[in-house]
Amino acid sequence: MKMQKILLNFALILSCLLLTNNSFSQSPLYYSSQTGETSSWTGNGSYTSDAHEEGSVTLSTSGSISISVNPPEFSMGPNETKSWTGTVSATGGPTAGNTESASIIGDYNLHYFGEGFDTTKVGQQTIDFTIYSIKCQIPDTTLVDQMGTVSITSTTFPSNGGSYEWTTSSNRITLTNIDQRTVEVTVVDSTAKVEPISCKFTIEGVSYTANGVVKVNDCKCDIIETGETFGPISLNFSSPPDFDSPDSDGFCSYNATNASFGLTMKGVVERGANLTQANVSFKKNCQTGEFKDVTISWNGNKAIADINFLSLKATSVSLTVDNSGNLNGTVGLNVNLNQDKNILGGLAIVKRGVTGSVNFTFSGGNDWNGDFDFGGVSNINIEIVKAGTTIAKVNNGSLGSDGSFSGTFTAVGGATYNTGGFTVMMNDLSLGVIFSISGDFEITDGNGSVDLKNMQGITGEFTLGLAFSSGNCQASISASNITAFSMTLDELGLTVDFDENFDITTIEGDLKAKHNQFDVKIEVNPFKIENGELKEFNASGNVKYKAFTFTLSDASYANSKLSLSAEVKIDFVGQGGARVAVDKFEISQGGSITVGKIEADYNKTPVKVHFDATFTSNSFNGNFSGDFANKISISGSILIGVETDFVYGSLALAIGTNIPLGNSGLKITELSGKVGFNYSLAASTPQEGQYFVGVGIKIADIADICEVGGEIIIEIGNNIVLTLNGNFASLKNNTFVSGDLNVNYSLPAEQIYGSVSTNIVVPSSGSVVQTDNLNVDFWIYQGWWRAKGQNMGGKIFDKIVMSNGAIDIYGRLSTSSRMNGTISGLASANWSDSATYPTGFNPETYWTADWSDDWAGFGFKGSYRILLSAQVRANLKQTGLNGSISVSIYASGRMDIKIPLHIYRLHGLSANGRLTVGTYNGNGWLHGNLTFNYQSYSGDVDVDLTF
Repeated sequence: MKMQKILLNFALILSCLLLTNNSFSQSPLYYSSQTGETSSWTGNGSYTSDAHEEGSVTLSTSGSISISVNPPEFSMGPNETKSWTGTVSATGGPTAGNTESASIIGDYNLHYFGEGFDTTKVGQQTIDFTIYSIKCQIPDTTLVDQMGTVSITSTTFPSNGGSYEWTTSSNRITLTNIDQRTVEVTVVDSTAKVEPISCKFTIEGVSYTANGVVKVNDCKCDIIETGETFGPISLNFSSPPDFDSPDSDGFCSYNATNASFGLTMKGVVERGANLTQANVSFKKNCQTGEFKDVTISWNGNKAIADINFLSLKATSVSLTVDNSGNLNGTVGLNVNLNQDKNILGGLAIVKRGVTGSVNFTFSGGNDWNGDFDFGGVSNINIEIVKAGTTIAKVNNGSLGSDGSFSGTFTAVGGATYNTGGFTVMMNDLSLGVIFSISGDFEITDGNGSVDLKNMQGITGEFTLGLAFSSGNCQASISASNITAFSMTLDELGLTVDFDENFDITTIEGDLKAKHNQFDVKIEVNPFKIENGELKEFNASGNVKYKAFTFTLSDASYANSKLSLSAEVKIDFVGQGGARVAVDKFEISQGGSITVGKIEADYNKTPVKVHFDATFTSNSFNGNFSGDFANKISISGSILIGVETDFVYGSLALAIGTNIPLGNSGLKITELSGKVGFNYSLAASTPQEGQYFVGVGIKIADIADICEVGGEIIIEIGNNIVLTLNGNFASLKNNTFVSGDLNVNYSLPAEQIYGSVSTNIVVPSSGSVVQTDNLNVDFWIYQGWWRAKGQNMGGKIFDKIVMSNGAIDIYGRLSTSSRMNGTISGLASANWSDSATYPTGFNPETYWTADWSDDWAGFGFKGSYRILLSAQVRANLKQTGLNGSISVSIYASGRMDIKIPLHIYRLHGLSANGRLTVGTYNGNGWLHGNLTFNYQSYSGDVDVDLTF
């Protein structure tokens, strides 16, 4: 605590010594660079130390000051009292009207001791001063009207404090308020021209004097009627500007609020506007016409010509023109785009809503040149629009100060548009766009991809990779899972004319196509899609279809189907084959393949033959016809087919002859033949290794009463089968009996099998007997024989119906006299009739008849119905039939008989029963029961007979 007290005391001594009557802050000293006068501070102080303290202070200065202390030694010992006086003075200073800092620095060393402690404190104390280099200014020349009064105000530094003293050596003027900052000068002598005047400013004994003159003005300010020109600006006034009297330099001040002028801005572009109601102020010398201090301001909302896509309005003008005619200042422009604007030749639009400001700053020459600053333009949104759809955007862009723009278009994913007949879907895009305010928007570099969809004749999508460079676009094409006519398209060698405007017209080149029913791909060249529609699909190649090898070429596309020229290779039993033209080979849009027919003519005397065959699922099946020597007709059928591993075919030939057989009374009515390979005639299906050959002939009598025909066929495969097919008819033109015969002899199995089919019609009308489906199959195989027929039936007298007949008999060849079998079937008959006498007899009205009626004496009316059904089931042996026939009988009838004056009604007559007929061991028997009914009477009769 004691040490702190010592430090405080020394600080107090310095403060009292040097800053008497002032605060302990930065202290002012004054200096006059005009007179060299300076100001100073003087002070005094004393201090008494106790027995435990001592110390010293060493003083130094910084800046233009000096210090003196008496006594010069500033130190104390224990129990000592001292007093000091001191002075601080400025020794110089800065130039007039400026300040300088200065300081007194005290380095102290204090010692405190006793009572068990000994402490030394070393430090520095600083007192700061400000040196003011004073100054006083008055106008060099002050104009005053002749015999007039003018006020002159001095300007001093510092502005506060000090005193003023105005003086003049002229007796032609008088001064009033000479000790004030502002003095009034009055001209008292008409001969006064230029009279001297001075103002002395004094502070703290330091002074500065300013000198000037009062000049009696001998000119006046003129009225400006129309306008003035300042540098490049020509001003017009609708009424004369207001003005004041000339100043001391002879300059008249003019002010107007109704000026109009033509504003021009020449920068990267040139724009202008005619402005009215501008505010103007300027000074013009009444003697020389020199002007100065020209200012022009204007505020409003004046539309000017667009700068590129920017719609502009001038909102503010602030201009100055110096006395050399140099123009400075700025023009403020507001940007407000209120409708979309097309750019890039209509490819893109700048969306309305661009906002901000543009400033133009004049360069300071005697012209309209300057620079536009576009840095305040923002909210620039640009869209690439195709067919009314936005496909890419640049969002929230802004211009650089030089009016440049740089942005990147990005795709609106999934956006689709139509161009050149194609549907295009955007995937991705990164495309640069630049802009110069004096030029236009330009596309730079970038890349992206799009999908092409909904192409007529094509299923699937192409993907285009886009590469933009120097304003051009190169497109590469790829695809997966793309088809035409259900053929998968790949190995694409295609080019596409997608351009920088995102337009496309054609895709063309070559590729390969694979149909799922072809074994290999086919070449397609040229391939062309134009205006979104498949135009060319020229396919060619050798393919296997349905196991046939087709050579395809010259494809044409029309009406949603592909038509190709085609030849098919017909290979007969691996002999190399021949190629035959196919009249039609078409592939539908859905991939269905239609193959037409093969057709050819053979014309070499004496044979003329034409054949054609239509393609089925895996074969050509057709006919041929012609003649031999123009006399004998030739016709037949042809079958050529291909399975996976082999070729098959068959040929049937018929020759119409009617050739007489000598004097036999017979003639050949038909001669035919068959040949086949890898084909089963019996099954009518392809069968590898199966071959057949056959010859057929028909012989009839000259009168065509009877005709017999047959066909011998040898079929060679795993088994050798000899087949005889034939038919017969008695009385050819009025046939009672006809039928078909099929006998097969199989080797090496040594099996005989076949069938006999017979129809019997007696007479030819069938009124007595008419059979139906009398077909019997037979076998002879491994020592057994068998004959079997089913579903046999017919009619007898057109009343008894036979149905579901079946016979099955068999036996051993070694015991030809023995056999077994069964026979079964159903028979049914239905008889009904009615009679009336005389005609018109009605038993219901006989009571009204009189003796004159034709039937009054006698009449009758009756009807009956008999139903008969039988079921046969019996065993057959060589000795006869063992079994039974079950017969069901039902009969019903009614009779009305009239005799004179009476009628008998016999209604409800019926009989029914069941009889069984059979044989056993050569004897026959009949058993059963019949029941008769008449009204309430009934009776039974048992039947039991043998025979």
